[in-house]
Amino acid sequence: KISHLSIIQGVSGLSCVTTDKPAERKAITNIEPKVVNLNLSLGKINLTNPFPKIEIRRTDKTKNSKRNTQKKKTLKFDPTYEKEGDAIATAILMMIVYLIVYAITKNLEENEETATFIAISSVISLILRILFTNWATRIADRQNRDKAGWGVFTFFFPLISLIILGSQKRLLHNFGINETKTDTENSEHIAKQATVFFEKSRYKTALFYAEKALELNSENELAKYIKEKADEIISKKVAETEPKTDLIVSYETLKGIITVHIPPKDQKYGYILKLGHYVYLEGKPAPDGRYKISYLEHIIVKDGKIEKIPMF
Repeated sequence: KISHLSIIQGVSGLSCVTTDKPAERKAITNIEPKVVNLNLSLGKINLTNPFPKIEIRRTDKTKNSKRNTQKKKTLKFDPTYEKEGDAIATAILMMIVYLIVYAITKNLEENEETATFIAISSVISLILRILFTNWATRIADRQNRDKAGWGVFTFFFPLISLIILGSQKRLLHNFGINETKTDTENSEHIAKQATVFFEKSRYKTALFYAEKALELNSENELAKYIKEKADEIISKKVAETEPKTDLIVSYETLKGIITVHIPPKDQKYGYILKLGHYVYLEGKPAPDGRYKISYLEHIIVKDGKIEKIPMF
């Protein structure tokens, strides 16, 4: 009986079967080496070459990054410009007024009083159109847009024009950069443009242009001066207009008179209530619950703060 079996493959390709007894050892010749393939879940493995060469291709990220850095990102809009929220609010308010006037005059009888009312309303409407047109042209000028085009459009469609202009951002000029000139020459040209904006009291735009000029040439003295003065004026205006204390608004409710404290950061558009504002009742944090502050307005208070402002 063969108690121990071993397969020995040599360089010559001969294999022999051995037993415990040396006398019974026999040489087996003419045995060709075979390739054994094992089918596993991961595929076929070739035992003659179990570790095939794997080619790893590496992408040169440095080249792509260099290409990306070479492309200069040009801004189309001024990031420092604040949208004309007053124009949007005024247009919406006037739409409501027009609807009310239309509802009133729709069912009126045709008489002298009605004719007089319509005539006065037409004159007021014409005056408002002129005022809105003037306002829209000034906004268009601040946004570096076509003043004449927006003026004509506003005269015929005043409210729509104010809403559109109020929601748009200021367009940026291309700074007048000339590729054939040096950075120093372009910096001087942009610094002069910053001076023009500064003289027109457009300090944020002047600051933006001055920073661009310093980006091209950090030694530009005119750009440094404009940047310093614009920064000083902007900081002074912010300090003068920014509220220092909370705005306290009182409301008479069924549970008593409550006071809502509006912090300085939320006082930009008046006393508009927001979530998180503190609510007090008789000098103490208001108890949790629902408070009716006007005919259609309610607030829900929790832990002395406005938790929710429901629609109804």
